[in-house]
Amino acid sequence: MAKHPYSPEQSPQSLALLPLEGALLLPHTHLPINIFEPRYIELVDYILATNRLVGLIQPSLKTTKSQKNIDLFAPIGTIARLVHFEEIDQEQYLIVLKGITRFRLLKQKRSNKPFYKFEVDNFEFSLDYLNSNISTDDNIIDKEHFLSVMRPFAEFVDLDIDWELVEKTNIHELVNFASMLAPLDKIEKQALLEAKTIADRAEILIALAELKMSRADVGNNLQ
Repeated sequence: MAKHPYSPEQSPQSLALLPLEGALLLPHTHLPINIFEPRYIELVDYILATNRLVGLIQPSLKTTKSQKNIDLFAPIGTIARLVHFEEIDQEQYLIVLKGITRFRLLKQKRSNKPFYKFEVDNFEFSLDYLNSNISTDDNIIDKEHFLSVMRPFAEFVDLDIDWELVEKTNIHELVNFASMLAPLDKIEKQALLEAKTIADRAEILIALAELKMSRADVGNNLQ
C-alpha cells in the first residue's frame, strides 16, 4: 500500500483529477463520495492500483467558456488519499477520501485515460501537513464568538448539531467541520478552501453566515 505523504517533497507532482461541484475537502478531514460514472469508476481502479492519491477539485467557477483544459477546473483543489472503499457492484463505488493538502493546478499531462491528469504544485500549502490539533491560529480565533454565530446559523439552515460535542472540539477542527457542513454554493465553498489560514477561514465563514441570515431578515421584513 502506498504511503501517506507528510511533506510537499513526498507528494506527487501529478494527479488524476476527480471533479465534484460544491465539494469541500480540507486537510485532515474526511469526505464520503458515491462514484458511479464509468470514467470515475476507472479512476478509482487507477488510484487503487497506484498510490491511492487523487486531486479533488471543483469544475470551473467561470461563466465564460475557454478552449484551455486548465480552465475547466477551479485553480486550487485538495490532494486526497483514498482511505476506504466499498464496491457496491461493478458500476458503483462508495469511497472515503482524507484530505492531505491543497494544491494548485499547473498544466495538463497527456494520458490515454478517460479522466484528466495534471501537474500540480503544493509547496505554497506546506502548512497543511501540520497536525490539525496543533495550530498557532487557535489562540487568535475567538471560539465563543465563532459559536455565537454558528448556533443561530445552524438553526437557520436546519442543521442538527451536538453542541455538547462541539464545545469539546478544538477550534481548528471546528472551523473545518463547519465549513464542510455548511450549505453554501460552489463559489463560497471555494473561498473557504482557498483561505490562507484557519483564522481567515473562520472569518469568511462567519461573514457568509451573517450575510445569509441578514438577507433572510430583510426579506421577511419586506413581506
